[in-house]
Amino acid sequence: MTNKDKFKMDIKGWETKVKNVLEVQARVVKEVVEWGLDSLKQETIKNLSGKRFNVEQRKTPEVRAYIRSMRGKLPVNIMFSKLKESIKTINFSTVFGAVYSDHTNANYNRAVHFGYRKTVKSGKKTKTIVVQPRPFLQAAVDARRPAIENKFRYEIMKEIRKAGRA
Repeated sequence: MTNKDKFKMDIKGWETKVKNVLEVQARVVKEVVEWGLDSLKQETIKNLSGKRFNVEQRKTPEVRAYIRSMRGKLPVNIMFSKLKESIKTINFSTVFGAVYSDHTNANYNRAVHFGYRKTVKSGKKTKTIVVQPRPFLQAAVDARRPAIENKFRYEIMKEIRKAGRA
């Protein structure tokens, strides 16, 4: 009897477990990425869901004071509803996606997110208009990152344990 005959092992059970774990992992990663994109989109829309004022209301001192106090803060006051509608998601693959603001619907999204400074000349007078940045996309990422990472970790581990037992 040779040494090869003494140490023969049957690893078909392990091969089946590894196959099950890989299949489950691929499915769960796809589900969690979709959940994370949807979660980021909802948080971004929440950041753009401030108060809405019509033209007459904006002329009152109370509303003007409120608008001044909210400069550079979230949620963004609603002056144009197209900004909320411009938030989209895209999946590049099963493990990678993005939430973005489509500039074809709201071409002012960069000005709201990053702010801007504009100098206007009127005759001899020069006036500088400054709009404070309100990073609605970055704020959504900062708010939802821990929840997405925890869900990813928890769901992967839960499903791998289940697949390993089968």
